[in-house]
Parts: sequence; C-alpha cells; structure tokens
Amino acid sequence: MVFLSCTEPMLWCMNSGSQELAFLTDCPEISTEMKTIYGILSAFGMLLFWLLLSDFSVFSTRISAFLLVCSHVISEVGLFMMALAVLLIAFATSVNALNHHLEDFDGVHVWLRALFQIVLGMFPVSNYDRFQDEAAVMAFVSVFIILVFIFLLNLLVAQLNQSYHLKFCDMKGNARLRRARVICSVMASSAPAKHWRRFLDSLGFEQRLEFNEGDIGIAGGLQVLEPASAITVTFDAVKRYGGSTAPTMPWPPEVEVADMEQDRYERLEKLLLKGIHRHGKSHGKKNSMLGSSSLMSDDINDSNNGSH
Repeated sequence: MVFLSCTEPMLWCMNSGSQELAFLTDCPEISTEMKTIYGILSAFGMLLFWLLLSDFSVFSTRISAFLLVCSHVISEVGLFMMALAVLLIAFATSVNALNHHLEDFDGVHVWLRALFQIVLGMFPVSNYDRFQDEAAVMAFVSVFIILVFIFLLNLLVAQLNQSYHLKFCDMKGNARLRRARVICSVMASSAPAKHWRRFLDSLGFEQRLEFNEGDIGIAGGLQVLEPASAITVTFDAVKRYGGSTAPTMPWPPEVEVADMEQDRYERLEKLLLKGIHRHGKSHGKKNSMLGSSSLMSDDINDSNNGSH
C-alpha cells in the first residue's frame, strides 16, 4: 500500500498545478515507467484483496476444509517447482556448452526460456525440426522432457495424493478449530480486555477434567454430567497411550484386535444387552395388557351383579 501511494497517478497529477488535471490519472508528470510500475503493484494489490476475502470461508465448513487442504499440499508444489528450477538451470547450462550451430539458441538465458516454454507447452513446434540436425541437442532436450513430464509430474501427483490422504481425516476438525479461532479473535477484539479476561477465567479451561471420580484427565474443556444409565457403555471410550505427551509427537496408530475370542465375547455381550432391552419392553407391554384385561373383567362382574 505504501508503494501504491507513492506511485499513485492522481497524486502526481495534483502537483501539476492545473485544476483540470487534478483528478485525472494521465498527465505529463507521469512517465511510462511509472505507469508500468503502478500497474504491477495494482495487480498484486488486487490479488492480496481477494486473498483476504478467503477469511469468509469460515462460514462454510466444507470450503474452509478445502482451503486448509490446499494450504497443506502447497508445500508439495513448492518442492516440485524447486526441482524444476534445478533441472532448468542444469540442462540450460549443459546444452549451451555443446558445440552446436543453432545461432538463435546461443546463451544460457535463451535456453532457460526455451526449456521453460517446453514445460508450459508454448514452445513452437517448428523449432523441433531444427533440433533434429543437432543430435546432441536433441538428445539433451529429449532427456529433459522425459524427466519433467514422466518423472516429476507423476511424482507430484503421487505426493499430492498422499498428502491429501493424510490430511483428509482431520480436515473438518481443523476447519472447526479455525472457525473457533476466528470467533475468539473477533470476540476478544470487540469486547473490553477486562471483561474478556473475566469471561475466560470463569470457564476454567486451566482445570483438569475428570473422566470418572478420581480419574483426572486433560484440561481445556467444559464438563457436562449425565446419568450413567442414559447411555449403555460396554467398553471404555477413553483411549490411553503410554509414552511422551509432547504436542509434536503423533498419536500411535490404532492396532486392530487380533484375538478372535475377545471379539466374540464383545459381540455376545452386545447381543445380551439388546435381549435385555427387548425383554424389558415386552414385559412392560404384557403387564399393561394384563392390567387392561383385569379391568375389563371387573367391569363385567359389576354389570352382572347390577343386573341380578
């Protein structure tokens, strides 16, 4: 923004002293070079403006998750571009060192531009006919094409696939965390610091939570109690792992249960619980039916006694 202000054409035209040129963007005081610089800076300014608008993605979890995945895999694209730059410099200097008779391709910068055009698919096809007269040049260019289009591009696809696969499991959770971070930052900036600090202290995020009585867990959450009979739990939902508690250490992979007998016992326990619930429901229905039938019999007896 500072550089844009320094090269703003309207400010330069205001210094011309003419009232007619005060609010114009084209005056004799502005050179062609300054217009070019201002145009480049304006283009970067528009890109930054639209990049800032990406913060509105927090309103949609799917869009926010997609942007987080894009920011995660962009490092793989950076590695690809770095490898491509090394290949461009290596082959440009190598081909330029050959003893060829291509006068239009003399110089490292010329070969850098030609090889980069080959990568982008913008290299004129007619120039390949000229390379056929130089066997060494054609061989080097062919090796460069094989390395870029067969090796590097397929390696990039594999890296992007693996990186997306690793990030896919956690992308929605990270999107929700990003939304919570944005909400907290907005609330902290809009509310007075004293009231915001008092609100955070009232939540008690520094206190460790109890999973059960005496079973102290981690901090940073809000505990909600419920009756133990509300949800039937047949196994412990809290997973405990031994080892370091450093945040940088990844969670160990989950190991599937190899003991088939234990798996059978768990399935048998679930079937028994389902049977108990069904038996309780059917027993309740039978009691209600027996109660209604007894009431009907009492009514019949009363009516018979009245008729007598």
